Amino acid sequence: MTTYEILSLLILLSGGWLTFMSVSLSAIFFLSRKK
Repeated sequence: MTTYEILSLLILLSGGWLTFMSVSLSAIFFLSRKK
């Protein structure tokens, strides 16, 4: 693997992690407000 491929893979993983975190946070916030 080239350095560029490793970098793009890291960016993809971090982007997916950020998206997952924001979705979970908004879901938790929505559920806590719903009660």
